[in-house]
Amino acid sequence: MNLPSIANFVAGDFVGTDRTWDKISPVDGSVNGRVHEADRALVDRAVRAAHEALDGAWGRTSVTERVRLLRAVADCIEARFEDFVAAESADTGKPEAQSRSLDVARTVANFRSFADMIAAAGQESFLTDLPDGRQALNYSYRRPLGVVAVIVPWNLPLLLLTWKVAPALACGNAVVVKPSEQTPATATLLAEVIAAAGAPPGVYNVVHGFGPGSAGQFLVEHPGIDGVTFTGSSATGAHIMAAVAPRVRPVSFELGGKNAAVVFDDADLGATLDGLTRSVFANTGQVCLCTERVYVQRGIFDDIASGLTERARAPAGRPGQHARPADLPGAPGQGAQLPAAGRGVRGQDAGRRRRSRPRRRPGRRGVDPAHAVDRTDQRRPGAARGDLRPGGRAGPLRHRGGGGRAGQRHRLRPGRLGVDHRSVPRAPGRPAHAGRPVLGEHVVPARPALAVRRDRALRHRPRGRAALAPFLHRADQRVRAAVSAVQAAADRLEQSRQSRVACPPVRDLLGIEDVDAAYAVQSELTRRRIAAGARVVGRKIGLTSPTVQRQLGVYRPDFGTLFTGMSFGTGEPIEVGTLLQPRVEAEVAYVLAGDLDAPDASIADVIRATDFVLAAIEVVDSRVAGWDIRITDTVADNASSGAFVLGATPYSLTGLDLAAVGMVLERAGEPVSTGAGSACLGSPTVAVAWLARELARRGDPLRAGDIVLSGALGPMVPVTGPGRFRARLDGLSEVEAVFV
Repeated sequence: MNLPSIANFVAGDFVGTDRTWDKISPVDGSVNGRVHEADRALVDRAVRAAHEALDGAWGRTSVTERVRLLRAVADCIEARFEDFVAAESADTGKPEAQSRSLDVARTVANFRSFADMIAAAGQESFLTDLPDGRQALNYSYRRPLGVVAVIVPWNLPLLLLTWKVAPALACGNAVVVKPSEQTPATATLLAEVIAAAGAPPGVYNVVHGFGPGSAGQFLVEHPGIDGVTFTGSSATGAHIMAAVAPRVRPVSFELGGKNAAVVFDDADLGATLDGLTRSVFANTGQVCLCTERVYVQRGIFDDIASGLTERARAPAGRPGQHARPADLPGAPGQGAQLPAAGRGVRGQDAGRRRRSRPRRRPGRRGVDPAHAVDRTDQRRPGAARGDLRPGGRAGPLRHRGGGGRAGQRHRLRPGRLGVDHRSVPRAPGRPAHAGRPVLGEHVVPARPALAVRRDRALRHRPRGRAALAPFLHRADQRVRAAVSAVQAAADRLEQSRQSRVACPPVRDLLGIEDVDAAYAVQSELTRRRIAAGARVVGRKIGLTSPTVQRQLGVYRPDFGTLFTGMSFGTGEPIEVGTLLQPRVEAEVAYVLAGDLDAPDASIADVIRATDFVLAAIEVVDSRVAGWDIRITDTVADNASSGAFVLGATPYSLTGLDLAAVGMVLERAGEPVSTGAGSACLGSPTVAVAWLARELARRGDPLRAGDIVLSGALGPMVPVTGPGRFRARLDGLSEVEAVFV
């Protein structure tokens, strides 16, 4: 049986080794992959590659360039969304619905959020008075820390990885990642995406292995590491701190996970049971913020214990049972079982408790769904405080608010405390928000003075339209300004198209990164062309190939609209004079037999909806002078669309591996561009799935009969005058563009 091979990723290349181990499915114990273990020499290569990247092109990147890269990575992850879902579920055993809605979706958001944060970050500066009457300017200068070792656990391998990698790259660091030996797939898949997004070799490296005597130890002990970020057990964190202490390297740790909840007798019983059930069994308890023990005031102890027992006994399906994803609480963990339903969810006095939990995996963080319920007294929170203090990352305190409870919350010492004020169902005449959970208080004990934040929005909100009038006026002004900018950009591009005279970029009107405004311009131009008699025949995807992205300096995919008059048959003459700055690229064209209107469209959906595919040549053309474009310029300009040429022979997708298709583009018989299907977001079909999701989310989905140009398979080639271009794609017929 050919098992997937999971290799190390060093200096932009995947590197196999002689030592491997079997990756075990947490669902059924079968072997579902073979992982290559990095030795000390390979770890050293990875660290050196990271330093070379910092000393080279990556070290010279601006904040703007890093922002573009992070957003391109997010776009590429979206384009390969289902690949990440499959890898995450295969690694962890969690249902695909959870991987799709939480892990992968949050991964995309991580890259975009940190891109936004670094783009908005400023530099502090201030003046100080000098004794001689002059003033000195003081300012901060930020530079990357250097090479960061990133070590992530098994419970949320992709989400926690990107929480670390995204800000590290945003700040200009290079990283060497050591994923958990049990969940290595998504870190390796992310390497493909980051490379495809345009990151230089050595910026992102992955080494696989274990802890002591393996890649983990080799990495943290390496003298070239400038910092370590680690999520895992406190014991392992202590070893890492000891390893880096002689070199005085900074560390960022997320450790522990032994959390308690405290419930008073005036808490809303139903809401409390719902919240505790989620906090105990979410992701089968394998989250550092999950609740592991519950302290309940004696008066309601039996109600809470019996209620939790009833909920724990509810059927939860089994790991890997993807037919019922909503029933599954999350990743069971390799070698683990779902909680024994209800057994041991029984209370005793403090110090004597029984619990229900799955087998613990050796070396894991101790965040299994063990659930102890203890009695406590209202005036004796000492036992709870003692259990909350060591290793507790978070804990909820549940009561209705008021009374003597406020003082008790300040006597608890978790890493973070959430106070949930819940009232009984509201009586007639009570405020509409009464009885609903509101943001209470977050006690942050790690500061000299206790910091308490209250949400008083309902209490201080301005009342009446008169109070809102100034805000509405300013909002109306902003809307009018945005509409005016969209119209002005559309006018500029339309005039250029009709006059065949290139125009300046439109980013002066829209901004460099406001893609939504750019698509609004594109929609306005589409509306105008339809009003003039044009008909939409399909869509095109642009900027799918890393080579093309580097050619244009734009590092994220986009899309545009295909109209009648843009389509040509193979060998049909195209007048060069009708174009401004044409370039050609070879692609695969899809012709749809069915709609693709699902916002979560997958590769399988694309295959089912495709009637046939054709070899194609796209003629890209920019109305912007000198191809001086950024993402907003090309999106507004209909993704720099010009024309397209379709081959004469249709092919079924059945039996075609478009990711492996090779491409050669010739001009006058001489090769001028080469590439492969894998350069198009990993596969042309993956690119079409990305487009289908984007358009469905925007309410304008792909329809049966649409032609879809899936994106370049290799570099663009300028058209400098009359000539003949022929594209040869393996497994597809040739297609020829003739310019006269």
